[in-house]
Amino acid sequence: MPRTAKPQISFADWELLQQGVLLEPVLQSISDFLDDHEEMIEAVRRDLEQGLKNPGTGRNGLTPQQVLRSLILKRVKNWDFLELRERIADGYTLRQFTDFYCQPVPKHDAFNLAFNNRWNLPWNVTRKPSATPQNCMVPIGASLVRRM
Repeated sequence: MPRTAKPQISFADWELLQQGVLLEPVLQSISDFLDDHEEMIEAVRRDLEQGLKNPGTGRNGLTPQQVLRSLILKRVKNWDFLELRERIADGYTLRQFTDFYCQPVPKHDAFNLAFNNRWNLPWNVTRKPSATPQNCMVPIGASLVRRM
């Protein structure tokens, strides 16, 4: 049975939300931007389902929201897959940002599969000398986030 796009939060999640834990300002601005642009999540969902015979069957995987937010977090913080997984598993604010909340965080290879094997991402395909990190940045609010 596939995961729902907006799963119901558990009582433990609700209790932690009531404690007033806030995201970093950069992550909060990114989160607000993603919340306002649901078409990005839908595009990720289509990319993840591409090539699957029956995308509604099988075990539950990462939701499109979790994949996109984890990818953004990986790029903003410049972490590898192991560190990304460990940091999400250890910190509640990162769990909140990536929509894992109290759900178990998958192993690092699940992130690797979701990021690299499903998409033809421009930063994995083309290695042009003119493609510097400064050229791949787009301002969002007061911060800089790499172009998706």
